[in-house]
Amino acid sequence: MRSSQHLLLVIYSYFLFLISEGVYSKGIATTVRSLLEENLPSSNVLPKPPHCGPDSLGDKLLLNNVVVDQYPWMALLGFKGDEGVEFLCGGNLINQRYVLTVAHCVDHSRRENQLSKIRLGEYDLNQEIDCVNSECNEKPVDINIEAIIVHPNYNVRSHHNDIALIRLAADVNYTRFIQPVCLPLPETRTNVTGEERLTVASWGRLDGNPNGKTHMTAHVVEQTDCANMLRKFSADLITSQICASTELYKGNCIGASGDPLMRIIDKNSWFLTKVKCGVTVNR
Repeated sequence: MRSSQHLLLVIYSYFLFLISEGVYSKGIATTVRSLLEENLPSSNVLPKPPHCGPDSLGDKLLLNNVVVDQYPWMALLGFKGDEGVEFLCGGNLINQRYVLTVAHCVDHSRRENQLSKIRLGEYDLNQEIDCVNSECNEKPVDINIEAIIVHPNYNVRSHHNDIALIRLAADVNYTRFIQPVCLPLPETRTNVTGEERLTVASWGRLDGNPNGKTHMTAHVVEQTDCANMLRKFSADLITSQICASTELYKGNCIGASGDPLMRIIDKNSWFLTKVKCGVTVNR
């Protein structure tokens, strides 16, 4: 899947993702929780391990393929157009009622097509029931949207604070194929280092299937190096943003805005580190 919001800049041989975290130097979970608490009566709004971020692979590692129940928090944002619904952006389920995504995907002032639904439990967009290595999932679930909450300090030009919440019209029923991701709360948040292996997941072209869920490894790029590179293309980097580089990928822009950049914490739980913003550099 390819998003029209991406700026693809051919430089050298690997991708650089500009990732948006939140306001100022706050962590993503702190920012999200403050937005949620403005819209929910309870402060206990974000799940904690082992009730989020299940690791369905354990110690297994598949190259670019994923098993059908891997990353069950990944969501697709469906936009209504002249030819029906198109899935143009990604998101991440963070509890039974909310999906986290990037603001520029749901900013109606800058997008012709209206966001009409959220799809959960999907693996391959071309098939209703997906089977991989004799493992099959259930039919994906489409859910209507009740409200869209864009970060109040979102800057359209700079993409600073490029974060938004989508409130679903009904609570999600968790299944093996639909689960929330963990967000790094203050008691679990640690700095991401350049030596740490992160994971980018999307519906992309890494395994030759443009409609199937896939993933690849990423590493953090030093802030100074990232800022210098982005400055050449009139893009600014602030302290609440990071850049992550992937392995060599010989293709076009992968994935969509709003797809997750993740890390494993607590051994068996996936935590959302950032959501992918709108600048992609292939260098």
